[in-house]
Amino acid sequence: TGLSAAVSSADLVVTGEGTFDRTSLTGKLVGYVVQMCSDASVPVVVVAGAVKSDVEVRTVSLTDLAGSSEAAMADPRQWLIDAGRRLAHEVR
Repeated sequence: TGLSAAVSSADLVVTGEGTFDRTSLTGKLVGYVVQMCSDASVPVVVVAGAVKSDVEVRTVSLTDLAGSSEAAMADPRQWLIDAGRRLAHEVR
């Protein structure tokens, strides 16, 4: 897929999952991407519908941004855009 080359030349990698928790780092794609970024010393952010764990990975929760899981699921596009804007302002 070219992911390895893309990660090695990236300034930041944004990946995502519906619900991010400790199990996300073991055997799931998001965990693989986080590990690739760690190995390449590239910052990574996980954007998730919900974050249910205190892990050593930077996360953005759409549920937190929206105020509730119901609001996040009602208009995920809006909250993904909001998450992207917030990340863009943070990494300037």
